[in-house]
Amino acid sequence: MARSRRTKPKPSKKVETSLPPDVVDVPLRVDWRDYHERFKQQHGLWWVEHENRLLFPDGWSCASDDYAGPYWPPPADLDELEALMRVYWRRRYSIVTARRDSLEADIQYLRRVQRDMPLDLSVVRQTVVQGDDGTSFIVMREPQPVPWNDKVERLKWLINDAERCRRELLMLGVSV
Repeated sequence: MARSRRTKPKPSKKVETSLPPDVVDVPLRVDWRDYHERFKQQHGLWWVEHENRLLFPDGWSCASDDYAGPYWPPPADLDELEALMRVYWRRRYSIVTARRDSLEADIQYLRRVQRDMPLDLSVVRQTVVQGDDGTSFIVMREPQPVPWNDKVERLKWLINDAERCRRELLMLGVSV
């Protein structure tokens, strides 16, 4: 007769955790929006649109419609890089000068109107929301004093940036 061997039950292995039992592990997801913002910080913040891409002053570009990319390095060929830089600085110059001219016109208009008024003017700040059906409506409309200092500082920045764009274009052999 065969002898049965009596075995002791094996102790169960307990997994030690510092998490309370009601915490559920959630799979990690990449925060592409954060990645995209950090990419813009690293490559110059000021981008222009070119061929469905956001083009940066250092030649890097990324998809214009997806935070996850793709992301493209500058071309290795110097002639291609120069051509891309000409596109970048022309577009940036065009945008900056249009904004500069518009802001100059706004400031001149407000000064001309203010000159004939006994009280300080106020401007309206509106918050517009788009509904699910695509219609837009104003949810907040609040008067505030004309932000003269902000407008003048912004105009100075635009004037300086337009000059920077002009210098960059001249270095690339483009006259404006």
